[in-house]
Amino acid sequence: VKERCFSKTQAGRFEIFSGIKEMVTFSYHNLAENAYPSLLTDTNAMDLVLCRNVLMYFTREQQEKVVRKLFHCLVDGGWLIVSPSELSQKLFSQFEPIEFQGATFYRKTLRKVRENERAIPVPGHAAVREVAQPADADRQLPEAAFPAAPPVPVSSPKEAGGIEPCSSYDEARELYASGCYEEAEKRLEEFLSDGRAHAEAMALLSRVYANQGKLDDALACVRNAITSDKLNPFYYYLLATIQQERGELEDAIRSVKRALYLDRDFVLAYFTLGNLSRRQGRLREAERNFENASTLLARCRHEAVIEQSEGLTAGRLLDVIRSTRLKERAA
Repeated sequence: VKERCFSKTQAGRFEIFSGIKEMVTFSYHNLAENAYPSLLTDTNAMDLVLCRNVLMYFTREQQEKVVRKLFHCLVDGGWLIVSPSELSQKLFSQFEPIEFQGATFYRKTLRKVRENERAIPVPGHAAVREVAQPADADRQLPEAAFPAAPPVPVSSPKEAGGIEPCSSYDEARELYASGCYEEAEKRLEEFLSDGRAHAEAMALLSRVYANQGKLDDALACVRNAITSDKLNPFYYYLLATIQQERGELEDAIRSVKRALYLDRDFVLAYFTLGNLSRRQGRLREAERNFENASTLLARCRHEAVIEQSEGLTAGRLLDVIRSTRLKERAA
């Protein structure tokens, strides 16, 4: 390991290679308040989560919320590792405990996922368990802060583009919100199997794929959504986030600029463009985009939830932007 990853310094210590350092990204994340999993915060499709000596400081209710979110962040087969003092058969019941040389690790397995899915309420059925929602989920930013998205037509299945009540699409939205991505994927593929061009369903399927790490499928799906609805800025934003995760930064910049062309007040697009510019060393451009996002966010209540952000509030995003800008100025 030393030979592959480290170089010896004159002081006799070992320093990790710069190429490995460049693969690491540091950022702040509030387990109690932030929205995750999310493409926006790069907390989706994780293989391994190390969360040690943190949960012990939360109330039992908060522990359950955090563990449920971490479960959703992991891909099938992903691992959660906590400290020995935090092991709990009840708290981590949705995981499969694996004993390894005197230690217990928790693994997200398909068998456990299916057990959880059977407990998820779907439209038209009695709810078996409560799915936690953000406390301010009903509070939204003013219209200028996010792109308009057409409402899902559910009034009559006979209407053009209408969706039958309690359809597989409705079930998929419930399952996605609960983090059951495999089952949501099945419902959406079933819904789209007749070749219908339903942009919202394809965009949701793209997000389902992305949260499972299936970026090629996610990319193809969001492009189909754009083909069906070329004027929806959110679809271009979603395309940009997937391209960014694939390392296609120039393509991501072009996509997010298209989103801003369609909606000049799209706060998430400015934030994403700022991050993309920063990664490419275009610091002035990054600062300009962060400033645009901050100006829009300053008009909103701090507790307001940004639409399409997976529950991120205006105040929290403003804090993230301030922290990023201060770090860049210090550098």
